Amino acid sequence: MIRKFVVFTTIIYVILWLLVAHLLKSKIADLISQAQSDNIEISCKNIALEGFPFKWSVVIEHPILTSTTQNEIGEIKSDYIRLVFDYKLKNTNMNFGKNIYLKDKNSEYKFSSQDNIFVQASFTETLYRPLLARDFNLSELLQSVMLKTSNIIGLKAGQEIADFSNIKALLLKSSENNIDNFSIKISGDYKNLNSISKIDNANMLLNLNYALNNSVADVDNKFDFDRMFDVSQIYLKIDGAMLDAKGIVKFSRQSMPKGKLLVAMNKYGEIIDILVPENFIISKNYINKVIAKAADSEALDNKANINLKIEFSENGLSVGKLSLLEIKTE
Repeated sequence: MIRKFVVFTTIIYVILWLLVAHLLKSKIADLISQAQSDNIEISCKNIALEGFPFKWSVVIEHPILTSTTQNEIGEIKSDYIRLVFDYKLKNTNMNFGKNIYLKDKNSEYKFSSQDNIFVQASFTETLYRPLLARDFNLSELLQSVMLKTSNIIGLKAGQEIADFSNIKALLLKSSENNIDNFSIKISGDYKNLNSISKIDNANMLLNLNYALNNSVADVDNKFDFDRMFDVSQIYLKIDGAMLDAKGIVKFSRQSMPKGKLLVAMNKYGEIIDILVPENFIISKNYINKVIAKAADSEALDNKANINLKIEFSENGLSVGKLSLLEIKTE
């Protein structure tokens, strides 16, 4: 009797494992298909199942993401992506392997880590019920995403060109009173290993919150925004130059943007030179002049320390001592 029970239980378990495994494989294939667009193409060699009997593992073999723009085609690929789900289907570890490859119109790059690159994700509920639903939107179920890796080396033509270290990224999502809240934290260090870049060392810290108001009509005026950016800190240090910003900006369909950002820069000319691309619609020289005038710097010394308040109000945009009208006139 016990033997029959064990055999029966084993058969049921195997059937359930295979059912969940094939549902996961099918939904992941659907997500890849849904991500396709006119400019984005995602392909892979195969989607395989692993992990029996204690976990579910879906392996996407040789995934390739191709981005097409008007002027060029870019490509990102890896050897595999292994998604490992726990038995509750409430958490997953995404293993991207040790190498990620990037290709643009002119060059090919390889980003290599000594350890596997992991991304951990958790969901607001177990995935058993959503897997059976016809419409499966994984992004709506995400609760957190975390990336943490100690060291990644960038290579071009086999030569080491960059060292990315202490890389951390965390995304938290929560919902309350028809408000979706996203907390985003990213940090990391960069070191140039070759003269290919004009940046020798860089450090970055991004800590911000983004809120999205999903209310159709806020009759009680409980919230005065449709979208809100709460910047705890944006810190960027590039060699001897530095940018530090914080503040809150709210956007609404019924009114002008409101809020203010406090921006501190050291050697702001170098910051502008690095962050603003060539052939930008606004020239770097013009941006430097606006910053200097807004900070009331007669000498236009782009190596100076600058503190600016960027303010959004019903009167429009003001940057330091300049209003939007003055900026346009200049």
